[in-house]
Amino acid sequence: GILAITGCVTSAVTVCTNGILTGTGLITNSATAITVNGGGIIDPGSVGSTGALTVTGNVYFATGGKFQADINGLSADLLALSGTVSAESGPVQVNLSINGEGTWKIMTAANIIPEFTTTLTGVTFAKLNGNTELWVTYRSGSVFYFN
Repeated sequence: GILAITGCVTSAVTVCTNGILTGTGLITNSATAITVNGGGIIDPGSVGSTGALTVTGNVYFATGGKFQADINGLSADLLALSGTVSAESGPVQVNLSINGEGTWKIMTAANIIPEFTTTLTGVTFAKLNGNTELWVTYRSGSVFYFN
């Protein structure tokens, strides 16, 4: 099912298999605010459109947990959290819905630990500013590298 947060949730949220956590609200918890189990997805904004989901606390991706970023021209989804992003194993799969070429910030945190990957050709990810920001670049037909 889909859980859409538009207000404030003050307890931890676990996204189960086939579940989607979406919204433009605030999730606050002093420890791990969000756990994404295998087959679960975090999709800031609303499904299919851009927006920001704010988290006070940490986000943890279990093996197979995914991040969805919708990008449309100049706007992109943003997961903004005060804590750390971590993962159980391997890179976190990112599902991308991109309309246009460019570079977008899709995540901010105190520390972004895991690597990220996607199946979309022409996409690169970069963790910048001391691993506190995750940026995605899309160029059709070419690969773009960050310096």
